[in-house]
Amino acid sequence: MDELARSLKLDPLEFRLQNAAGSGDLMSNGNPWPSLGLKECLTTLKESELWQQRQTNENEGWGIAVGLWPCGVSPASAVCRMLPNGNVQVQVGSVDISGINSGFVQIVAEVLSIDPSKVEIIQVDSHAGPVAPPSGGSQVSYSLAGAISGATRNVKDQLAKLAAEHFEASEQDLVFEDGSVHVSGLPSKAISLAELAKQAESRKGGAGPVIATSSNSIQENAPAVAVHAVKVAVDTETGKVSPKNYIAVQDVGFAINPMLIEGQVQGGVLQGLGWGLWEEMPYDAQGQLLASNFLDYAMPRADDSVFVDAVLVENPSPLGPLGIRGVGEPPIVPGGAAVANAVREVTGVRFEQLPIRPQALWKAMNS
Repeated sequence: MDELARSLKLDPLEFRLQNAAGSGDLMSNGNPWPSLGLKECLTTLKESELWQQRQTNENEGWGIAVGLWPCGVSPASAVCRMLPNGNVQVQVGSVDISGINSGFVQIVAEVLSIDPSKVEIIQVDSHAGPVAPPSGGSQVSYSLAGAISGATRNVKDQLAKLAAEHFEASEQDLVFEDGSVHVSGLPSKAISLAELAKQAESRKGGAGPVIATSSNSIQENAPAVAVHAVKVAVDTETGKVSPKNYIAVQDVGFAINPMLIEGQVQGGVLQGLGWGLWEEMPYDAQGQLLASNFLDYAMPRADDSVFVDAVLVENPSPLGPLGIRGVGEPPIVPGGAAVANAVREVTGVRFEQLPIRPQALWKAMNS
């Protein structure tokens, strides 16, 4: 894309904006794109303060690239139970990768208006637990959040019925607040959710314990777009490329836990830099792998990291619960291309194969 822009004497970012696909545009297979935030991400990068105030010294340059990940989606279910001690248990069949359960806790706490410390996520194995998506593929929250929200809302409905009976009031007049329920305008007469659950588990002839399940199966996924810009410095004597600054813009749909998502974006950026600059599996003429262990296989370390300005674009998915999108893998995609474009900007050398190792770049610059 950069080479096309250069041949047309157009700015690489403007060129991408002019040709960016949007929702409903046809893909190469003739099918229309689902909801897509490419234009929004490109515009956000263009308007970001760090991009507008970017500067370069000698042998430094910026490169941009666009990445897109289709993300996955799977049927899912969840179980929610209100306990007599005021805690809420939610059973899921997924694994807490990347701290993803913290987002589930937030959903439950928001629905029931309780403190997040009162929510316990219980991971159950696939033999006995609720059906869950594979714990990966940028799909766990997208697939499971709706089931968790649904089960929690079912529990809230049960609590509302119990509270309405307790107050002899309409369910529409009830207010859930700080782990209790009261009739609108009468907060001093509140009853705790713990007491309602206790009554439900001890009363004979009642509705029974406050527990609910929910299942969902979303029809299609929501692609996630990542637009990255990286500033690199090139040592012309050795060919070493050093990242200096990074802007990572990503369409996350809706950020349930912004800090968690920023961490995932930063981690994905470092993986992308690893692919672009260090990670390689070379073979000799006899087919023997020359980097068969982590002494020979170069991976990015903490001191190879760079400041990453993670910018979250909230372009809601029409089908994802709460408008969310997958976030884990998209930030890995554009890094290598962004680095290659930055190196081209500094040296004039176009790499079409990764990683860009110092010896390869030095040879290309001096050939």
